[in-house]
Amino acid sequence: MSDYSYLNSLENTYDAAQEATGGKLPDGRYTAILNEARLYPPDEKRAYPRFSTSWVVTEGEYKGRFLYMISISTRRASHTSSSSPTRWG
Repeated sequence: MSDYSYLNSLENTYDAAQEATGGKLPDGRYTAILNEARLYPPDEKRAYPRFSTSWVVTEGEYKGRFLYMISISTRRASHTSSSSPTRWG
């Protein structure tokens, strides 16, 4: 399946999905594709950067549903040249 066909099938699945009541999906792991990611710089109200993501579930009972995630960072991230992963928290 080409990339275009795959993305088109996701859009068709989203269009055909039933509108859900109650909003939140049950806690768990879902196979999903990233729909959008945004980075918000510090502003007058918040002195720290924030980011948000939205995802579309691609398999299972909740196929076609959106997930929205907002992260608020109260720490300043710093770049490191180390090749090992950085652990936060």
